[in-house]
Amino acid sequence: MGLNSIHLHVLMEVSVYTESCATAVDLMRRDHGARQVNNDPECHSSPYSCKRSISLFFSGDESIKMSSEVTYKGFGVKLPYAIGNLHIQKLAGYFLVRHQYAFTLAWDGTSAVYIKMAPEYLGKTQGLCGNNNAILQDDLETSYGKLTDDVTEFVESWQENPPQGAPNWDKSLLSEPPCLTQSHESLQRAYALCNILLHPPFKQCHEYVSPLSFMASCTNDLCMSAADDATWCRALTEYARACAHAGKPLHGWRVHFQQCVITCAEPLTYSECINCCPVSCHQQSQCIGSELHCIDGCYCPDGLIYENELCVKPMDCPCDYHGSFFEMGSVVYEECNNCTCSGGKWICTNFTCPAECSVSGDTHFMTFDGRKYTFQATCQYILAKSRTSGAFTISLQNAPCGQNQDGSCIQSVSLILKQDPKKQVTLTHSGDVLIYDQYKINLPYADESFEIRKLSSVFLQVKTQIGLQILYDREGLRLYLQVDERWKDDTVGLCGTFNGNTEDDFLSPVGVTESTPELFGNTWKTSSACVLVHDSSQVDPCDVHLQAAEACSILTKDLFAPCYPYLSPVPYFEQCRRDTCKCGQTCFCSALAHYAHHCRRFEIVIDFRGAVPDCALSCGDTKEYSTCVSTCGRTCQALSVPETCSSDCVEGCACPSGMYLDTRTERCVQRNECLCYFQGIDYSPGENVMTSLGKCHCRDGVMNCDNNITAHSCPVGQIYINCSNPQVDPELSRERTCENQLLNLTFSAHLPCVSGCVCPPGLVKHGDMCLDADECPCSWKGKEYFPGDKVISSCHTCVVNAAHTLPACQEHLTGELLLLASTVQGSPAQGRLVPSAPGSALSGCRAPSSLVLIAFLCLSSGPQ
Repeated sequence: MGLNSIHLHVLMEVSVYTESCATAVDLMRRDHGARQVNNDPECHSSPYSCKRSISLFFSGDESIKMSSEVTYKGFGVKLPYAIGNLHIQKLAGYFLVRHQYAFTLAWDGTSAVYIKMAPEYLGKTQGLCGNNNAILQDDLETSYGKLTDDVTEFVESWQENPPQGAPNWDKSLLSEPPCLTQSHESLQRAYALCNILLHPPFKQCHEYVSPLSFMASCTNDLCMSAADDATWCRALTEYARACAHAGKPLHGWRVHFQQCVITCAEPLTYSECINCCPVSCHQQSQCIGSELHCIDGCYCPDGLIYENELCVKPMDCPCDYHGSFFEMGSVVYEECNNCTCSGGKWICTNFTCPAECSVSGDTHFMTFDGRKYTFQATCQYILAKSRTSGAFTISLQNAPCGQNQDGSCIQSVSLILKQDPKKQVTLTHSGDVLIYDQYKINLPYADESFEIRKLSSVFLQVKTQIGLQILYDREGLRLYLQVDERWKDDTVGLCGTFNGNTEDDFLSPVGVTESTPELFGNTWKTSSACVLVHDSSQVDPCDVHLQAAEACSILTKDLFAPCYPYLSPVPYFEQCRRDTCKCGQTCFCSALAHYAHHCRRFEIVIDFRGAVPDCALSCGDTKEYSTCVSTCGRTCQALSVPETCSSDCVEGCACPSGMYLDTRTERCVQRNECLCYFQGIDYSPGENVMTSLGKCHCRDGVMNCDNNITAHSCPVGQIYINCSNPQVDPELSRERTCENQLLNLTFSAHLPCVSGCVCPPGLVKHGDMCLDADECPCSWKGKEYFPGDKVISSCHTCVVNAAHTLPACQEHLTGELLLLASTVQGSPAQGRLVPSAPGSALSGCRAPSSLVLIAFLCLSSGPQ
C-alpha cells in the first residue's frame, strides 16, 4: 500500500474557533494523498460534543475506522492489525498507527491526535499541520498557495467534505469566538485557571515548550464549556503531553490537581511517559521512541506486560501460532516435530520429517525441499533415485495430452528396488497396476516388497518397507512421492536433493547444478529417442486459448482463506490459471485439489468439492465422499486377509461406516454379504469347502472351519483356534507340517486365518500328531522312517538322523553318489536319509536309481 493511495481522515475536534469543524479539513497533504480532520458525520449539534473517531481511507472504497473498536471494510478487526505498510495497535488508551515509510499517528480516543512524519518528508506536506519545512512563517499556506495571517481563511481553504458527505449541524454555534459572549467573571475565572500553566509544576518545561499557545487554547475551551473540570484537565494534559514529546515529561503533575488525577483499573498504574515498554507479548522489541517520544496512560507496572486485559510476566506470555494464541506450556505439532510454548516463543524439536515431491497438472513439479518449477516434456525421466546406492529408482513416463496435444501428462510411474525386475511395480494412466513390469494384478496386493491398494476412489497407493510411498491420482493429474527421514541427503532426480536447500535441487547426474528447468530436466532423460526440450519463452495459454480462467480466483477467496497463514495461494492460482486455459475443467479441479492437498499437511481441511459443483465427485449410490478416507481394512477381502493399516487417508469416495467394499463390483455391502477369499478362490456367503483343517464355510467374510469343534475335541496335543477372536495369532492357522518342512515351504503372512485344530507354537503337524521339527520322519519307497531308524540295501546302510547329529552310515556307493553325499556333509538333516562316510569295501556296487533319487530328495529338499 503506497503513501499516495492513503487518505487519512481524523474525525475529532479542532482547537480553533472558526467553522473548520463543520466539514472535513485537510490535516496534511502530500502529492496525491491527503489526511483530513473532521467530526463524526452523524453529529447534528455542536461539534464540540460529538463522538469522535479516526478513519483512514484508501484508494477505492476501502477504509479503516477507529472509534470504540477498529473496523476494516465495515468489519471489526482484532488489534494489533496490519494491512500493507500500515500497522495498527492500541497502547495505554492510544490508537497507534505506523506507516512503514511515512508517518506515525497517535490518537487518544477523545481530544488529541499527533502525527510525526519520517525525515524523508521534510518540506513535502501541506494542510493544517503545515508544510513541515522547519519555517514557522509559511505554515499558514492555503490550499490555493496563498500565505495568509487569517486563520479562518487558512482553515476554510483546506475544508473538504468527508466521503460520506458534509455533516449537518448548526454553524451559528461557531459564528464568533466563544469568549466574546462570556461575562467578566467567567472570563476572569478562565484566565486564572489557564494561568496555572505559567507556574510549577509546568514551569520547568517552559524553556522546551512555550505555554502561551496552550494557554490560549485552554481559555477558548473553558469559555465554551463553562469552565468544567474535565475541559480544564484536558487543556493541562495537552501541555504536559507536549513536554513529554519534547523529552521533558512532567511526572506526577496530576497529584497537584485532585480533579485531574487518573485512577487506573487494577493492576494498571498511570504513567506520564510510556516509551519503550513492550506493546504486548508479541511485540516485545517495538518501542515508541523513534517515532513519538512517549505517550501517557494506564499500563502495567514495570517488569509486567499487558496481555488479554491482564498484566503478566514475560515468561507467562502466550505464543502465536498462525494467528491463534496458546498458553504457556501448550504443545503444537508440525509434521514430525513438536513445539512447546515458553515465554511467548515456541521451543521446537528438530527432527528430520518426511518430505513430499509432487507432479501436478501440466507437469508442474515441487521438489522435496519445496522448489517449484514447470518442465513440460514428453519422455521418460528419473523422478527420484538413491544418490549413494541402487536401493530404489522411480521413473516417470510423460506423454502428450490436451485438446491440441500441446500439454504433457503422466503416462506411467515405475518403482524398482535394488534394480531387481522382480521388485518392480508400475502404475499406468489407464489404471492398470503391473508387477515385474508385465503382469497385471488385482488390488489390494501385498508381498515382501510392496503394499498396493486403491486407497480411495481417487488415489492408488504404493507403500514399501524402505520408507517410500507413492500416491497417484491418474484422473486428477496428480502424483505425490513421499520419502521418510532415512533418505535425507540421499536423493537425486527431478524431485531434487532432499537436504533442505532448494539451491541445489537442479543437480544433474554429473554433479553440477543446472540453471533452468529445461536444462535440468533433460539431464534426467532416460530415452535417447526423445527430443530435447529447449528453453523458450512460452506464450501465456490464456492469450492463445479462449477458455476463461476467472474461476481460479476462488483460490484467493474465503473458501481457502484458512490455509493462507500457512501456505500462500499465489503460485497455486497462477498454475490454476495457466492450466485451466490450456485444458479446461480437469486441470481446474486438479489445481484446487493440489492446493487443498498441501493445506492438509498443516491440518487445514478444505472441502472445496462441496463448494465447487464442477469439481464434485460422483460416488454412486453406495459410497460417500470425504476429505479423509482409506479403504485399508474396509474391503471384504480384508476380512479374510487382515491388513495392517496406518493413519494414511486421502480424499475420495469410500464406504460408509459399517459397510465393506466388494472389489469385484466396486459397491459397498453389509458384512454378511461379503465373499470369503481363501487360497485364491472366492466363496459366496454360506458356501462350504473341504480343507485339510476340515469342513469350512463362508460367513461374514471369513472362512470358519468346523465351527462346532471345541478345544477338548481336538486330537491329543492340538489346540483349537477361532479366527473370529481378534486376540488369536493368524500365523497359527497356517499349515505347518512335516511335509512343508521337508519341501522348505514358507507360507505368505497374507494368507487368510482359518479356524480349526492346529499344533501349538513351535511344533509341526504330522497326521494327527504334533512333533518337534527334528522329529519329522523321512519317506522312502512308501515307508516312513523316524530319527534313529536304519535303512539297509545291497549297496549302503543309512541311519535317519535328528537335526543336530552328524551322519552315521556305512557307504558302498559309486563316485556319483559319493559326490552327492559329500556336497551335503555337515548340513543338519531333518527327516533325511544320510549316507555314511566313505570307506565301503564294495567299491564296484552301484546303487539302484531309485535309491539315488530318494537319497537326493532326502538330502536336498529339507530346510537349509
